[in-house]
Amino acid sequence: MKFQLTWLAMIGLLVVPVCVDAQSDDKGSGTKTSATKFTPVPIENGIVKLTPKNSKIEFIGIHVGDKPDPRLGGFEKFDGEIKLAADKSVESVKLNIDISSVWTQFSKLTAHLKNADFFETDKFATAKFESTSIVKDSNGMKVTGNLTLHGVTQEITLPVKGKLDEAGLLMMSEFQLDRTLFGMNKMTSGVDKSVSVKFVVGQPTMKTKAKPGPGTTSDAGSNKTEVQDIALVKLSAPNML
Repeated sequence: MKFQLTWLAMIGLLVVPVCVDAQSDDKGSGTKTSATKFTPVPIENGIVKLTPKNSKIEFIGIHVGDKPDPRLGGFEKFDGEIKLAADKSVESVKLNIDISSVWTQFSKLTAHLKNADFFETDKFATAKFESTSIVKDSNGMKVTGNLTLHGVTQEITLPVKGKLDEAGLLMMSEFQLDRTLFGMNKMTSGVDKSVSVKFVVGQPTMKTKAKPGPGTTSDAGSNKTEVQDIALVKLSAPNML
């Protein structure tokens, strides 16, 4: 089944700059940070290697009902590559994700996501995406490919914007993913089946306002992390914005 993923519009959760409450049940002093710029990922022999050191995959799930209680999460381990053609257009995108490396703001929630109600990481430890078509449109690019998640493969189309210059590549995609299309159809009465996903190639350079820690800031009045969007420019590459 082919389905088109849409740009995020869910109660401003990932509207940039993003402000996400990050109260945690884990210990740690945490940080309050502001991104000033993004560092492009270098291109080597026409290939951009993707790692958690230069990219990120994050998601936000919300509860059903009057109190959505958005929960931020992501994956600590993944690898992949973006291949560029001779004219610097994006030729292909590949990504492999270690689903067992999932993290959230809460240790109990992280453990729950790994069990049979959601990812079932003991059976489906990895996910992968491989592009089959990349075309330019009025908003940037549409990257179509096969996503295998929870043992199910579906064709999806991702909206992508980016920046390409001599320093390297920046890319960002924000979309909503219906988890039930991948057989993750439990607890839909309590947790929305639509999950907001954000994939960024390029890491921000931060100005730290507090010492970092494994949790979030202990200051009850300053428990937010601010993330600034990529500055997008017109590119000469055929299928880039």
